Amino acid sequence: MVDTGNLPASSVREFEGETAFVSGPFHAEAEYYLTYVDGTNGGPNPTFHGWSVQGGWFITGETRPYKVDNGTFGRVTPKKNFEGTSGGGKGAWEVVARCDAINLNDAGADGGHMQTVSAGVNWYLNPNTKVMLDWVHANVVDVGWMNGLEMRFQVDF
Repeated sequence: MVDTGNLPASSVREFEGETAFVSGPFHAEAEYYLTYVDGTNGGPNPTFHGWSVQGGWFITGETRPYKVDNGTFGRVTPKKNFEGTSGGGKGAWEVVARCDAINLNDAGADGGHMQTVSAGVNWYLNPNTKVMLDWVHANVVDVGWMNGLEMRFQVDF
């Protein structure tokens, strides 16, 4: 919904900072992005930035493992995998929320400025299968807004 299109540039420098926190069934993550574009032939030198904050809570008590060696979250393993109506497990249930913004307007670049808020529920049937349902509210500044309901079924090997 926002896009600068092609920008003539001699170089681009990108910086990103990220932090994460996990405590039992609660997890949170925040990121900030900063991009400097060096224009060609005396052209504009825009600076773009964006950020995001997100968090979640496993209502069934699981935790999101964090891999310190590479700075990523690992695979969620339900305490009990979903086993249908056979009286088995319910899988893992997580409520999530996210806010973010990106500003692509600077020094003659008019790519737009967007802010989004989302909330949802994730259902981990087993360590390899997840169903996600999210409501998203996006606001493109000076253009308009939209609401969306998104659902995704994910199988991960």
